[in-house]
Amino acid sequence: QQNINTILEKVAKTTGQLRANLGANTVEMAKAVTLAGELGGELSDVQTISKSILNFESSIAAELEAELLTGKELNLERARFAALTGDIVGLEREIADQLGTFTEFSKMNVIQQEATAAAFGLSSDRLSDMLFKQQVMGRNAKELRAVGEDELATMLEQQTMQDKFNNSVTKLKEIFVDVGTALYPI
Repeated sequence: QQNINTILEKVAKTTGQLRANLGANTVEMAKAVTLAGELGGELSDVQTISKSILNFESSIAAELEAELLTGKELNLERARFAALTGDIVGLEREIADQLGTFTEFSKMNVIQQEATAAAFGLSSDRLSDMLFKQQVMGRNAKELRAVGEDELATMLEQQTMQDKFNNSVTKLKEIFVDVGTALYPI
């Protein structure tokens, strides 16, 4: 479902502790980048979550607060262990198991959304974006409507229209630059 060129670009940009934790192994880095994409995010989001949940005291407090406010049981112990041992792929799998869906997230009130996002060390906006991307990945508006997710289908259509507009603007800029370059000597 993901673009191989994009994955390879992200693998090439993987540096520092992430690269070390993945053993500088290109296959493992590609796997980690792909799983991050399946989560609806980037490897940097996984790193943010990793650092957040390793701050044990505040992470456990945020986890308990989210459980209390949402009534949903979170268990980030295996995610903490994976983060502690540098198992990025294992961490991503644990995050995926605990996150839930965009539909569930959108039905929460603002306080519940903030608490859930805080449990993962993210802002509610970032978590919402990740969950949305995760839920619509590889599906079109027609498929979403077929399973009764009309709101998601509408949001996906709006996003698709915005992407098309942005691509058109980019192409126009390129044309103007080409024309300007050609006319510069005149």
